[in-house]
Amino acid sequence: MALKKLQIAPGINKENTQYTNEGKWWSSNCIRFRQGTPEKIGGWRKVISSMFGGVCRSLFSWVSLKSIKLTGIGTHTGFYVETGGSFYNITPLRPTHTATNPFTTTEGLPDVRVYDPSIGVAAGDVVSFSGASLVGGIDMNIGEWYVATASEDGLTYTVFPPEGSEQYATSSDTGGGTVTMHYPVAAGLPYSSTVIGWGGSVWGSGSWGTTIATKRELRLWSQGNFGEDLVLCPRGGSVYYWYTAIGTDERAINITDIPVDHVLSDPFTTSTGTPTVTVADPYHNALVGDSVAFSGATAVGGLTIAGSYSVATVVDATAYTITAGSNASSTATGGGVVTATYAYNNTAPTKAEFVVVSDVFRFLLAFGCNDLGSTDADPMLIRWANQETVTDWYPSATNQAGSLRLSRGSKIVAAVQMKQEILVLTDSAAYSLQYLGAPAVWGATLLADNISIQGMNAVTVASGVAYWMGINKFYMYNGTVSTLPSDLRQYVFGDFNLAQGEQTFAGSNERFNEVWWFYCVDGKYFNTKYVVFNYIENAWYYGDLSRTAWLDSNVQDYPIAAYGPLLSEFDPDLYPANVFDEYLLYHELGVDDESGDTPAPINAFVESGEFDIDDGDHFGFVYRILPDLTFRGSTADNPSVTMTLYPMKNSGSGYGESVAGSENATVTRSVSVPVEEFTGQVFVRVRGRQMVLRIESNTLGVAWQLGSPRIDIRQDGRR
Repeated sequence: MALKKLQIAPGINKENTQYTNEGKWWSSNCIRFRQGTPEKIGGWRKVISSMFGGVCRSLFSWVSLKSIKLTGIGTHTGFYVETGGSFYNITPLRPTHTATNPFTTTEGLPDVRVYDPSIGVAAGDVVSFSGASLVGGIDMNIGEWYVATASEDGLTYTVFPPEGSEQYATSSDTGGGTVTMHYPVAAGLPYSSTVIGWGGSVWGSGSWGTTIATKRELRLWSQGNFGEDLVLCPRGGSVYYWYTAIGTDERAINITDIPVDHVLSDPFTTSTGTPTVTVADPYHNALVGDSVAFSGATAVGGLTIAGSYSVATVVDATAYTITAGSNASSTATGGGVVTATYAYNNTAPTKAEFVVVSDVFRFLLAFGCNDLGSTDADPMLIRWANQETVTDWYPSATNQAGSLRLSRGSKIVAAVQMKQEILVLTDSAAYSLQYLGAPAVWGATLLADNISIQGMNAVTVASGVAYWMGINKFYMYNGTVSTLPSDLRQYVFGDFNLAQGEQTFAGSNERFNEVWWFYCVDGKYFNTKYVVFNYIENAWYYGDLSRTAWLDSNVQDYPIAAYGPLLSEFDPDLYPANVFDEYLLYHELGVDDESGDTPAPINAFVESGEFDIDDGDHFGFVYRILPDLTFRGSTADNPSVTMTLYPMKNSGSGYGESVAGSENATVTRSVSVPVEEFTGQVFVRVRGRQMVLRIESNTLGVAWQLGSPRIDIRQDGRR
């Protein structure tokens, strides 16, 4: 007998057969590679016990000026902030209005029919009511109601009460009195869907009578901090702003509704006998019809300018006129120290695919947005507000607001902040967006053409390098765009659900030098698998986990992921209302799955490629195994793994085939050792031409790392 060290390279390789992978690992779940050897990943547990509404696809953490940690959560139904162990709904609201007797109940049922001709509503939206009287014995003033069904015009819809607040009508009735209707921004889709047939595309596209398939996009959010405040944007919607200091009871507001204060000195000039007043403001950026309010002014020309006015004319970049309520008694200039509060309702983007706040010079940039004077989004346009503002979007000689349009591709898909630049990815090209200063302000340099990306969240930055998942390969950018070689390329893309590619979510786990991608496979509606690239070990590995979003531990102590218990086995026939709730989970915390009511073990395993002696010309006989395992970090009293040595008669044959006249061709040995100690040796009797080693754990409280296992093996004949 001779001891043979099993020297297996780090990473999983499935680009060839299991026999070709001699000296490599073949399959895995819930393990990683560290210092060249596999180990079980850390566990996960709930951040808080309660759930938030909708499927999350955006996570962002920041710290307020009072050192309070906050996490923004964008879902397909709304937007939440988590802080202090509670979720707060800050979803922006559409204009509030009232309706008279809008409710109809049906005796014995919890759902309520609502008629509201003022706004269009779709299934999946949420709505809340205030000031309503009881109707059919149901109190409509309780939390947010889910819209289950809606008429084609969206004016009549059916709502279900918040979970846990079900009420059943005591009578069939119509009423509610005068009700205030509160509609958050319309909900998006929880997953991509396809519309086929007449009406499946835009009017005039294609030939008459032909069916067209149109992909309906899921709801995605982008967000970033502007100081201690938060900027957020639903894909294809407006840009919103949330003031941290105001508190969690307030909703995010449209940036077009944010007033801008300019402090001016003697800005007014009057002319005798006319109500026209010229206002001098070298940074006004006003347009005709804009609203401006003045406060603190002293009388000038017999007029006291106070309150709100509309811009009558724009003289030039430094002045405009307003109309006072009476004629001036003299020609004069003055007013003292005046605060001018502007409402720029027509300069900020009203539609944008996503936003980014630059880490240098602090600019708010909108991508795929509408241009000045247009209401139509331009998928290749980038606009930015003046430096250090979120409201000043009108370019002038006195500010740094501006725009540029990219040329390669049909739409901007994603952008990530890197060191001194923003990496911008279209559906076919990569650009470097860099701050240049006046007059251009920002400039774009083409980095690469003929690239691809799955979706807005498929890119992340780790240790200064950008990594992203394309349509059929992986990419990286470290100053140069290049294809990222992967030992799991065929495995990932051979079973990939391209229809749900936009669900792909990339995130870093820099504590372990990892980049993670969560993705959706064929036959599934949500992410159920992950693939990891360890850029220090140059190793790939994969497994099964249902996560819709991920955030590294930059502000929080642990990485955070979004998880929905129903998503892995979702069936649209069982859940037609598309009402989902999710938890936030801390990862790399503990050693078990604590996402449920009780802890559950994590099934973690790694399996090698086939190995042999003399290229399989002779059988090998194994007498003993020296496993070399450590259980550092375990919480169980007697942590153990199952180490299995699978022999085969020939490469590619089943593990259970008869070897040496025995049907029991596999030998399984459970090794139980105290934490921090090693099992010395395990005696076995295993015979085969090729063998496979598998290490697996599926019990509570177990953490393990494999060292350098050895087997006592000798040559043992040819038959």
